Amino acid sequence: MKILKFGGKSLAYGKPLENALDIISEQAESDRVAVVVSALADSTDRLLDLYNRARNGHPYDGELELFKKTYEDIGSEFFPEREFVELKETLSTVREGDENSLQRDLILSLGERISVNIVSQKLEKKGIKALSVDARAFLKVKPNGVYNSINDEVSEKLTNDYFRNLPSGVTPVITGFIASDGEGRTVTLGRNGTNYTASLIADFIGASE
Repeated sequence: MKILKFGGKSLAYGKPLENALDIISEQAESDRVAVVVSALADSTDRLLDLYNRARNGHPYDGELELFKKTYEDIGSEFFPEREFVELKETLSTVREGDENSLQRDLILSLGERISVNIVSQKLEKKGIKALSVDARAFLKVKPNGVYNSINDEVSEKLTNDYFRNLPSGVTPVITGFIASDGEGRTVTLGRNGTNYTASLIADFIGASE
């Protein structure tokens, strides 16, 4: 199996996203592939801005609507209604001056979680059997360890278990950048975390490329 990784700029709405979909479709015709994606374009920066506005007690409704419109423009059939409800609800719980890394990471995770749904749905429309996959199910960080330090032993077993049970002919589209702790809470893997995700999965499953 090959691992194909796409960063945010290569998933910007329009020609970059369509080019990425063409590459995935072409590769999937000749090889079994798994796809790891970042959030679309500048989504992570915009989500961080929303979190910081809420934490600093600044208005954010206007920025939230602009962020929402970005996805409305992609098409109503791809609009991530559930994720936007979660984003709005989580932002409402952010308290002024409160530095809560778990809230922050949950908000930032929405970029990748939206991205996998859009990419997998668009692949389906191109005739590729695709599945949205949340890497938090099998990438786990070490308990009480260094922030975003992956527990390799646990994560490798869970990753192999997942891929072993993946239906034949299905292309998984996997969230980069995010993992979870032992209690299932969301953590992020830092800048360029999607590269880290793709490298971990490739190593764990012995990917050909």
